[in-house]
Amino acid sequence: MQIGDSIPQTLWDLKLQTFNHPEGKNTITLNEYKGKLIILDFWATWCGSCIAAMPKLDSLQQQFSKDIMILPLSKETKQKLSTFITNNEKLQKLSLTYVAEEQALHQAFPHQIVPHVVWIGKDAKVLHISSSAGVNKQQLSNALAGKAFKESIKADLLNFNRYESLPAHAPLLTASKLTAYLKGAPSYLGWPKNQDTLRYFATNASRLSLYALYSPMLLEMPRNQLIFEGGLLAQDFLALGTAKEASLYCFELLLNPSLKDKASAIIKQQLDGSFGLQTQYEKRSMPCYIIKSKGAPLPYPQQPKNSLAGWLRLYNKESAHIPILNESGQQPNIPKLAVNATVVEINEALATVGLYLQEAERTLEVFVFKPDQTPTR
Repeated sequence: MQIGDSIPQTLWDLKLQTFNHPEGKNTITLNEYKGKLIILDFWATWCGSCIAAMPKLDSLQQQFSKDIMILPLSKETKQKLSTFITNNEKLQKLSLTYVAEEQALHQAFPHQIVPHVVWIGKDAKVLHISSSAGVNKQQLSNALAGKAFKESIKADLLNFNRYESLPAHAPLLTASKLTAYLKGAPSYLGWPKNQDTLRYFATNASRLSLYALYSPMLLEMPRNQLIFEGGLLAQDFLALGTAKEASLYCFELLLNPSLKDKASAIIKQQLDGSFGLQTQYEKRSMPCYIIKSKGAPLPYPQQPKNSLAGWLRLYNKESAHIPILNESGQQPNIPKLAVNATVVEINEALATVGLYLQEAERTLEVFVFKPDQTPTR
């Protein structure tokens, strides 16, 4: 039933099982209180907020006894209610009349959340629906005077099923999904294009690529500045080796636009939590090689040749390589050189253009992956 509906005669005449009636009655009908403001308070013994509200309802019943009737209703048995109320310090001294084993009124006024309060006016129509918090002296006085309710109407989501995925009725704040490799789908990273809902997603991407949704610069960071600790293996994050598909994932995060400024932190939090990791940028002093100049640059070699800058990018993409930094101030072409060349071979190639390698320590920005060792509560 809805606000404004007239209560059918069958409900007025319905016999209700009672406990704690002032005259010792075992049954009552709503018809006995017709002409008063009737407050039906749907509750349960397991509901803490229902129980907490009872002393207030009892006090209001006494203050407005000539004009209102407050009836707490429960589906639970009369014996269970009697035992519970008798043993409860908050309820045992109250004078409210409780209704037990009630089904018909629950069906007439369906709800998901208790306490659920239905107001029936003196005109025998549904006047208002609220929580017990809305039952107070001011609201009762207004209702008896025919004034409008200031409190919003309590409207439960009746088709809500706690065992199913959340419905789309409420405004989205965050929603994420992480799946294993999706056969037949391309490898792709995507950032938001629509401002109504921010969507970050990846299909068949390595774990490192997933973290690029958090920080795109990770895609350009030299692989030998990615640090894997606590037994983690670079190949599992870069999707290398024969079991490549087992190291690829699909990920999607939907965000309310109000969270745009927190998007990166939320992505990182979601990924860290899903993979059981702690990740962060750090500055670390690391052993490396630096390229230095012997003096005036020599003429660049003819074919075959490599761009030094291009070769360095490829060399530093190998996780196992000690970083090489070019501090010569020069960007020459060098003789053809394999990515896995030895230090001797690299020095021979650099010597042709007046450059050489030198061992050094440098503070580099790195990105660290390690297992999350935060104690669980």
